[in-house]
Amino acid sequence: MGEKTAERIATLLVYLGALSIIVWALLKSLRIIQSPIWVEMVPYFGGGISLLALAYKAGKLMQTVEEIASKMKDVVGINERLLKLEARCEERHGKKR
Repeated sequence: MGEKTAERIATLLVYLGALSIIVWALLKSLRIIQSPIWVEMVPYFGGGISLLALAYKAGKLMQTVEEIASKMKDVVGINERLLKLEARCEERHGKKR
């Protein structure tokens, strides 16, 4: 399963969890749902699924931030090497600006 597919599934789970809580609350307030124990647990299941999906998405976001930070360190390293190279060239050939 690709990363995009997993992310889409996580997003779908967030929406399904929220939707299940809203539908349950609506049906409960209209007294359509009589309260067997498994029906009483529906909001908890929906909330749990939503929390798991949000945790997954947060993990992916943190991974992306870490990758960007790593790339920024590479850019800083390249910049430092370029400055050293420029300094050596100026020492050898004098400033030509």
